[in-house]
Amino acid sequence: MILEFKFNYINKTNLLAYFLDFYAKKSKLPYSIYKENDVISLFVEGKEEELLKFSDEWMILIPNSVFLTKSEVLVVDEMKESNLEIPSLKLPNLTPNVVKNYVNHSDSLENECGIFSEISVLLDGEFVEVNETNYKELIKTLVLNLTHNQAVVLKDKNGEFILKNGLEFDSDFVMPTSFKSVEKAFIMDEKSYIALSSYEKPVLNLKLNAIFRQNNKNVPAFFDVKAASDFFVFALLDALYGESVNFVSVNGEIKLKASVLDERILVTRNKPQRDPNTPLFKEICSEYNINDKVNINIALSKVKPDAIKIYKDSKAIDLLKFKEFKNFEEIKEAIASDDVGNRLLNNFQKEFEFPTGKIKNSDSFYALFDIVSKVLFGKDAFYLIESAKDSILKKGPSIDYKEENGEFDTIKFIRSGMSFRLAGVDNNVLAFGYAESLIYFLDRFLENYEYDNAIITGCLFEEKIFANFAQKHLKAKFSNYLGV
Repeated sequence: MILEFKFNYINKTNLLAYFLDFYAKKSKLPYSIYKENDVISLFVEGKEEELLKFSDEWMILIPNSVFLTKSEVLVVDEMKESNLEIPSLKLPNLTPNVVKNYVNHSDSLENECGIFSEISVLLDGEFVEVNETNYKELIKTLVLNLTHNQAVVLKDKNGEFILKNGLEFDSDFVMPTSFKSVEKAFIMDEKSYIALSSYEKPVLNLKLNAIFRQNNKNVPAFFDVKAASDFFVFALLDALYGESVNFVSVNGEIKLKASVLDERILVTRNKPQRDPNTPLFKEICSEYNINDKVNINIALSKVKPDAIKIYKDSKAIDLLKFKEFKNFEEIKEAIASDDVGNRLLNNFQKEFEFPTGKIKNSDSFYALFDIVSKVLFGKDAFYLIESAKDSILKKGPSIDYKEENGEFDTIKFIRSGMSFRLAGVDNNVLAFGYAESLIYFLDRFLENYEYDNAIITGCLFEEKIFANFAQKHLKAKFSNYLGV
């Protein structure tokens, strides 16, 4: 009898194959590993009871992955010959087998790569490397420090990071001490749990639940959350959970982020490359077998460059330009340049204070979000985006996103929101309209051009709301492994 374990694994690293090979070898059953396109198949041959034991004992130890979109098991007639080179793997990542051994008090706590931990602990001004002999004593020391509100400093190959007891929203991200702790502060669905606990252990931007926000004023609507990726950190957090600590706050660099979309889990990076002339853009074209003679690259980001370009014969042509405004006084003057705008401005200023002062830039969509958010809400672009994410609506008000002769009409964009604000539209609803209308505008705008594919880049699309809209309404492609 032959079983085929099929995995739709959308990442060229093939790390999944390492674990399939590792546990297939342990079973001592005949096997092969075959790859075709994005599907990796493990074929295993044996008696029925041997295959049941293999599934029950070994396959449950295969780590889940944010790159794994679908899996199934089939009974097949023949075993295909192996055609996949098994990658070399030397990562400290926590795996189900390590957790199982820890819970069962096993002496073997190394992962499948033979790594126990890559953490060092700062003690008395020096970093002490964690090993199987000293880790329990180190955990006792760190638990004592953290429960007495002293920060601790750890280091791995990526650099140092600082842990503090409790939820501090000026940190880079927080870590739950147990998955049971997560829902004490955050809203979680099944896909978010899968992503948070996956082999890659990405950071997720999760929504704070209503009870927590009601009991804790002036907290953000969303915050970044990460699970432990190294055994020592996992064991430390478990010990803290035993001391009734539910979260620790972390200051340290974020290496990998993921966004749980309606149709997929989108892997993003903290510092994606945004220049379409870099190897990243070319690799994405290669990933999808895209001919770069006619392409759209939409790079909407918090920092320059921000562009909508079409590529012909490897040359980039800007399709959309933004008018420069140096201060809010110029915007105010432009709004009042006709009778309708003048009446709108006068009525608006009776209810709300119009901002004043310099504007650093007005030549990107994120910059426009910053401007309009200050006009409408007296706050920056972050508030508008967070408010849009916090909305429970499926449809928002239609905001005027207009262009003429390749120049975006910034004033209509602002005036539209002012009218809705005067009409009493809720902040979250209005912010949702700005996010949704952006994608509808891009869809209409790109209809004027012949193109085969829209490749989405820019960290604005790390935000779930924009990525979801882009997947639904644009011919948009995200890279499966390079981030947005």
